[in-house]
Amino acid sequence: MISSQRRNTLCLLTVAGLISAAVLLLNSQSTFAQGDDYARRPPIQCRRCHPDAYETWTQSTHALAYADDTFQGVWERERQQPECLECHSPGYDAAADRMVYEGIGCAACHHTIDPTRREFDNSSYHGKMSVIDTAEGCSGCHGEDHARTYREWKTSPHNGARTVQCLDCHQAHSGELTAASALDLCGACHLKEPSTASSPHMHIDSGCTDCHPAPVHIDNVHMRAGIDPVATCVDCHMSTQRDQWGHFLTDAGHSLGVSLTACTDCHGSLHEMQAGAAAP
Repeated sequence: MISSQRRNTLCLLTVAGLISAAVLLLNSQSTFAQGDDYARRPPIQCRRCHPDAYETWTQSTHALAYADDTFQGVWERERQQPECLECHSPGYDAAADRMVYEGIGCAACHHTIDPTRREFDNSSYHGKMSVIDTAEGCSGCHGEDHARTYREWKTSPHNGARTVQCLDCHQAHSGELTAASALDLCGACHLKEPSTASSPHMHIDSGCTDCHPAPVHIDNVHMRAGIDPVATCVDCHMSTQRDQWGHFLTDAGHSLGVSLTACTDCHGSLHEMQAGAAAP
């Protein structure tokens, strides 16, 4: 028979154990809350604090990556392989087999790197977020076989002594160009004449174009000075090509080389490009 003293000791130990378990549970819940990655929540939850970024994103190719008609056609043809959603809708919850949100959301480029919440105005705000701002950061989706942008960029002049990153040309939330037109965008670098009179690089034993892009000679058959250009930089240097079914890009146009497609897009097939033929 258990003595009264021993019974009291067991009761105290049991209570202490329950208290310890409760403390551990509270700590684990607190840790989970602080470590919760806000960016992995549906983008609509970000709208309250970031309305402009959210509204811009809703019209972007990232937001429509799942709803896009071309993707939906391929998605059905491939019998809805879940691997496709890793890029086109990473908000898909495979364990629950449900779509938390469609498209490519905030978590593709932002992650919580400081889980400490900020408290003011009677509200709780997330900690510091990381921002993907390099081409390597975009390569997770844009480096695949049917999305070759990163692979092409790696071999292009933009990945040279003067590196041009994705966000130098594309706006972060819309994906649109950072300039009013492709000609303005390319011209910001390629239509500038180098000034060597007061150059800080005069001691470097090399030409300007070894590090900086060469100026474009615009007085040519495709770009005539003083009038609207017949063809822009993008028309020749960034022509794209899809596979025979029109689904995947076999040439994303980011190697910046002038391909045969760039010629045939304007001049027709090779058999039509005979010597002496009238220009289109």
